Amino acid sequence: MSQTTLPPYAPLAEFLFDAGAYLDACELHGMLCGFICGGLVTPNIGWMSLLLAGAEEERRAELEACVNALFKISLDQLSSFGFDFEVLLPIAEPGQDLLLISSLSKWCEHFLLALGVVQEGKKMKTAKGANEQEIKELKEAK
Repeated sequence: MSQTTLPPYAPLAEFLFDAGAYLDACELHGMLCGFICGGLVTPNIGWMSLLLAGAEEERRAELEACVNALFKISLDQLSSFGFDFEVLLPIAEPGQDLLLISSLSKWCEHFLLALGVVQEGKKMKTAKGANEQEIKELKEAK
């Protein structure tokens, strides 16, 4: 597996399920891609705990390593100029269109959720900075 190739869906999904992770593989990948597209380029302890909510404590280090690897692969793919990006979805047999539709829907939902979280965080930082500047100006006016 090269650095920009996603892991196969089924083993990753099974690993996440067995470890008690809150998200399935397509949800996790969508959320990581949303964080990246929102501007986060390094894994963050705050959102890592959100992603691993419900995970078994004894498997947490293994899960963190898995999430960090998936984050790096996703970042590499999204940063590539070769259009190497792939969406992590299950391989469906003919006639299993609903499985693909459901998985893509989950991926998109979590992508948008993460993108919104990052954007809202940026707005809050900007507002906090603006408020601090206004308070400073009011103090100086006295």
